[in-house]
Formats: sequence, C-alpha cells, structure tokens
Amino acid sequence: MVDGSVSGNELMLRPASAWFGGIQASGTVSGSKLTLTNKNVTLTADRSSLEKYQEAVAKLKGDAGEQQKRIAVTNANAAQQEAQARAEKQMADMATEVNNLAERLRLAATKLGEAVSRSPNFGKQAMANTARISQLVQRANGQSDLARNQLAVAANQIEVDTNQIEVARSQYAIGLNGIVEAAKDAATSVGKLCGSNPPAQLGAVCGDAMAAVNTFKDAFIRSTKTFTPYKQQVQAEMDRQNKLSQRIEG
Repeated sequence: MVDGSVSGNELMLRPASAWFGGIQASGTVSGSKLTLTNKNVTLTADRSSLEKYQEAVAKLKGDAGEQQKRIAVTNANAAQQEAQARAEKQMADMATEVNNLAERLRLAATKLGEAVSRSPNFGKQAMANTARISQLVQRANGQSDLARNQLAVAANQIEVDTNQIEVARSQYAIGLNGIVEAAKDAATSVGKLCGSNPPAQLGAVCGDAMAAVNTFKDAFIRSTKTFTPYKQQVQAEMDRQNKLSQRIEG
C-alpha cells in the first residue's frame, strides 16, 4: 500500500506503512506523461487514449487469431502426418503378412511333396497280400478238410493284415490333409488381402504370394495323383482276397 500526494505538477508516492516496506518515488505530471524517479530507477509512462486502447485490443485479437490459425494449420499437418504414418504402417504390416503367407504356402508345398514321396505304396502292399492268399488257394487243391481249414485261417489272417494296411493308409491321409487344410487357409487369406486388384504398394508381394498359391496347387495335384489311388487299390485287393478265401473254404 502507498500514499500519494500531488502539488501542482509534482507527485510523491511513499509506503503507507513501514510494516509493508515498498518504495518511495517522486515525479512530475505533464499533460498525458507521468515521470517517477527514486534513487535507483526513473520510469516514464504516457496516458493512453480510448482509441489507442481499442487499437491495442484489436491488435491483440488479431495476433490471437493469427496464432489460432497457425495452431490449426500445425494441428492439421500433424494429423495428416499421423494418418499417413498409420496408413504406411498398415500397408507395411499387410506386406509382411502376405510375405509370411507366401512362405507358408511354399513350405507346405515342399512338405506335402516330401510326405507323399515317403509314403509307403499301400496298393502294392495289398497286392502282395493277395498274391499270398492266391498261393494258399493253390495249396488247398486236393487237401483234407482239416488242412483246408488251416489254410483258411491263414488266409483270414492275411485279410486282417490288409485291413491294417488300410488303417495305416487312412492315418497317413489324415496327416496329409492337415498340411492341405493349413495351406488352404493361407491361400484364402492371400485372396482376401490381395484380391483381383491389390493396392499398388502390395503389387510385388501379392504377385509373389499368388505364385506361391500356384506352387502349392501344383504340388497338391501331383500328390493326389500319387496318393489318392491307394484307397481304391487297397479296397479292390480286399475284395479279391475275400473271394479267394471263400474258394479255400470250398
């Protein structure tokens, strides 16, 4: 708090109480100009007019408006850059996923081909059993009933062995089907991501992925040509064996 006194153009400011500290200054008033001086500082101030005040307010508002525009432009640019970054990341993630799918398809093609190449020839195994029963039929000619019964029991055991060949073939087929189903899922995903008109950014990776799809299709066709006939071959041999066994029994 300060007390002030004016004498003509002379002005005196001093602390209202010693308890509050503060400064003491003297000065002059001349027109719209105020000058205050203490032992350390001289301060000069001009009294403002309404016009100057309005001009200052207008300038502040203008500056604030320009600042808001700059902030809006900055925010818009930041949002655009963020959206672009998200789009680029999404495209990069899709490219990575498509590449992974293509690799899965190529590995599946290789795995399927190797599995089929290692597969036993179940058809030949069944045919070999048929030949064994044919030999028993020949031995049965002119034999006693007891001997024929013994040969019939041996033929029946061979038929059981052939049934086990079919069981083994079925179990092997389950393993092959697992490879095929996983590859089909990967091929379906490639179709969804790439489609008939993939994004330009994915053109190369989608082309590679579609080539991998075709690679697996070719492997699947080759494998089915080799493995699928085994089922019909084994079943045909089982039918022949049954008829041969009946001839032993008379």
